[in-house]
Amino acid sequence: MGAGRSELLMSIFGAHPGKNTNEIYVAGKRVSINSPAEAIANGIGFVTEDRKRYRLILDQTILDNMTLPGLKQIGGAFLTHRARESAAAKNQ
Repeated sequence: MGAGRSELLMSIFGAHPGKNTNEIYVAGKRVSINSPAEAIANGIGFVTEDRKRYRLILDQTILDNMTLPGLKQIGGAFLTHRARESAAAKNQ
């Protein structure tokens, strides 16, 4: 406790906005990550130790939580398209 692991990893994931001076490489290619959306687009995921605090929906399934970031691609106006959601989760 207090070692800064979570803060470091959240910074790498782009969860702490602001100026950063890091160099991150994904598959040998330097990438710029300034937000969680950019991290996800570059194939980086992050599961925090404090899932209750950082937005997991604890009474929902793993599938529901996995596909939250991509709801625009797999959902409709008000409903989730379950077949697309399952396919997206299998590709993770």
